[in-house]
Amino acid sequence: MAKIYEAVSLRPDKLLGRIDAKDGRIYDSTSGQDVFVGEVDYETNEVYDEDDYFIGWLEDNGEVYASYEGEDEDEDESERIGRVDDKGNLYVFTDDGESKVGSVTEMTNKLEAAAALLMFFGEDEEE
Repeated sequence: MAKIYEAVSLRPDKLLGRIDAKDGRIYDSTSGQDVFVGEVDYETNEVYDEDDYFIGWLEDNGEVYASYEGEDEDEDESERIGRVDDKGNLYVFTDDGESKVGSVTEMTNKLEAAAALLMFFGEDEEE
């Protein structure tokens, strides 16, 4: 099972969640219990929330895109939010370039790292 960690300066990284590679289910572990929050689709490289709403995808080059509802209810918008590497490192794009925010250990597919970035380090986390 892949484990999602937040990079914490001068302390051990903080466990945020897990992804079960067998079924692609994503769990938030911050409360001390695993709570289902979404899933990955390994065939399409897409990530969905617990309500089966499409929230983003992984490109072949490791870039991660988030999908949002546009102002017009018939239009969805997307934004390039970060990238992941083969070692499971998670980076968000900033005005100054990029910043490492966490990592995924024991991953079987880079999509698991992309899902971690979308679920735990997305726009809502920055506000």
